[in-house]
Amino acid sequence: MANSMTHNAGRSISGSTSGLMIFYRTNFNMPVPALVGSWSLGSASTSWDLTGFAPGLEICAGAVYLNLEGPIEGNVTITLGWYNPAGAAVVGPFTWTQYISLASGSSYTNWLYGAANIGCAAWEVGASGTYTLRSTMSGAATAPNKSTNITFSNVPSVATTGTAGMVYVDGNYLAMINANNFLHKSLGTDIANPSAAPGYVWVDTFNNLSFISADGHKRTMPWKIKQFASSFSNGATGEVYAGTNKAGMIWMDNEFGWTHISYIGYDGYKYLCGAGDYPY
Repeated sequence: MANSMTHNAGRSISGSTSGLMIFYRTNFNMPVPALVGSWSLGSASTSWDLTGFAPGLEICAGAVYLNLEGPIEGNVTITLGWYNPAGAAVVGPFTWTQYISLASGSSYTNWLYGAANIGCAAWEVGASGTYTLRSTMSGAATAPNKSTNITFSNVPSVATTGTAGMVYVDGNYLAMINANNFLHKSLGTDIANPSAAPGYVWVDTFNNLSFISADGHKRTMPWKIKQFASSFSNGATGEVYAGTNKAGMIWMDNEFGWTHISYIGYDGYKYLCGAGDYPY
């Protein structure tokens, strides 16, 4: 068996013993759980239809897999990056180095060695077309450079709009202009009919971001997460406790992916929510 690399792109990554991160149609750079054990890629495909997407949402994670044959003794370095149709790098390339020791005749097959997520935005997937995953291998083992084409179709407009930080009720949706100036809308979960005037937005005693929709119903954002340390780079570095005296503060966060609403819950902790799908 000659040394080789293979690629694919999937909706999610999960660890064999713990951790799951869904990328497809989720807000940019939500915290990623510790993906413990052997990683696997979910719902892999080389063709992605972005109908119904908005800019500022993740699409998928590209992955590189290794197949090695001994003898190998030493550090092996792998790079992986995403490239747009013009050939420019738009994500990465990222580098991983691992010490590998294989006796003659021994083989090493890694289900998922490294991954890099890509999303819908002018600086990543900004138009329909064929993008490319590329990887290299160097060091104690080498393999031919690898390129795999991934097609994205029906990519929405990635134009910006409005004033960042605006949050308002639009029918049964909570609309927001996030910190990247993308318009997002989230359909609220219908909770009750308190006969209140539409337009109110507040944090309730269950740590939910709530609002009164146009029909006079109380609705909540479909999901929330208490911020935690992300195992991917460019993510949350840990939970934040602001204190119960700060409960109810709401702002458009300009951390991580710049696409989510942050607020201080009734319990005093920082929460994240957004218009994308639930990421876990």
